[in-house]
Amino acid sequence: MTLRGLCQDTHEHLTRAELINALDTAFQELPEPVHPPQCCYQQLIRGGTERLPLAQATAGGSPPRWSPSHRLASPS
Repeated sequence: MTLRGLCQDTHEHLTRAELINALDTAFQELPEPVHPPQCCYQQLIRGGTERLPLAQATAGGSPPRWSPSHRLASPS
């Protein structure tokens, strides 16, 4: 396969998959952030998060069980 052929196949696949439309739809309504990204990242690296099934997370699952003040706590 040539580079031109690969590019053409990729373009055709993305066109058939309607990727641009899917991305446009996905970013039309962004959720309102609950906490600033840096606070969430600190909780993530310190083990202050919990796993949720995707269905629960997308259905508006329970609010976080931690508050922004926890971001200053030292990791356990």
